[in-house]
Amino acid sequence: MVDNPVADAFSHAASQYKKHDVVQRLSADLLQQFMLSTPQYASGHLVDIGCGPGTDFSLFSEVNQITAVDIAPQMLAQVKSHFPQYQCVCANVEHLFVANDTLTSHALDNTPTNNTSISNTPTNNTLMLNSANSIYSNLALQWCDDFHAAITQIQRLLRPLGTCHLAVVADGSLPELKALGFRVNQFMHMPSMLNAFGVNEHIEAEHCNEVKLAPAQKTQGINYGYQSNLHNEADRVDNMTGELTPPANAKPHATWQLLDAKVVKLTVYFEDLKSLLYSIKGVGASVVDDVNATSKIKPLSKSQWLKRIELAQGLRTAKGIPLTYHIALIHAQNHQ
Repeated sequence: MVDNPVADAFSHAASQYKKHDVVQRLSADLLQQFMLSTPQYASGHLVDIGCGPGTDFSLFSEVNQITAVDIAPQMLAQVKSHFPQYQCVCANVEHLFVANDTLTSHALDNTPTNNTSISNTPTNNTLMLNSANSIYSNLALQWCDDFHAAITQIQRLLRPLGTCHLAVVADGSLPELKALGFRVNQFMHMPSMLNAFGVNEHIEAEHCNEVKLAPAQKTQGINYGYQSNLHNEADRVDNMTGELTPPANAKPHATWQLLDAKVVKLTVYFEDLKSLLYSIKGVGASVVDDVNATSKIKPLSKSQWLKRIELAQGLRTAKGIPLTYHIALIHAQNHQ
């Protein structure tokens, strides 16, 4: 495998990841609520892209095979420990398949191995073109250098009429870090993400609504007006095969049908600044591709660190020090 700082960072953090994954758990709840609304949205072979230490999909009774994909071998080692029944593949989602449709990744047994190319022939721990019924990705795709390339690869992995369910950190996230004097890398705008699904026109937010996470937990959501009523129309599900069929108004040339697309605001709270900063490592905020970073970044001096602690205390509420995320939730069906 080519050296990759993101893979290295996640491999080193694998054993501690669960201690700081508060926002990941909240966004996972939102993704899974939608997926559970219609069994066909999560059935057959489910692929978890950017799986981290693994997700429990036991609530999805229609899923009979799970493949966990991650760029970090040590994360996949955690998956094998927690979910030995899952297949594991070490790969970069932007480069899953090369031109001749071979898989540019390697399967993982119980121990990470060196990366090798695997030809596109059926084996136990490999990914095949058009082999996934459902693709799930929770707060992983914001790491991609080329989001459009990642969506192209996801579409190649999906079967016709298969669905993908994505949560991605979006623009406007982490304003508190800027208030604390930290540099914040730029996340994608929702319209740019939807452009990868063929939505090219100017997008206007239609309205705000509330998404219920759990008792006493509420968050604002900006809806982008591309929901399909597919999951509410029984005649869109084939009674013989149980598979979704294209909506009557689907455009013949469209390769994606958006089932739902919105941005939700999630705020999480921390006891201290140190735990807040640890938490951002899992969402791509700790690795900044700064074109101006030509010199080595110096660590904070003691006085600078104490100043930031003081600023953080100024942000504190009764719940703790807040950190706000804007999460893009995209659910789409493959019509290619």
